[in-house]
Amino acid sequence: MAESPATRDKFKIAIMCALPLEAEAVLYLFDEFWDREGDPYGRSQQNSNEYRTGRIG
Repeated sequence: MAESPATRDKFKIAIMCALPLEAEAVLYLFDEFWDREGDPYGRSQQNSNEYRTGRIG
């Protein structure tokens, strides 16, 4: 298993999806999830977007 990034700024790639169906398809590519037990990277209260963090490959 790869180690998760220490902060949001350390991510190398982001995949953004407009539709839930697209996001679901991308999530099937993940080999490991880093947010199964909460949101380790946090976000502002005004942000209503959904995020999933993990590793592909």
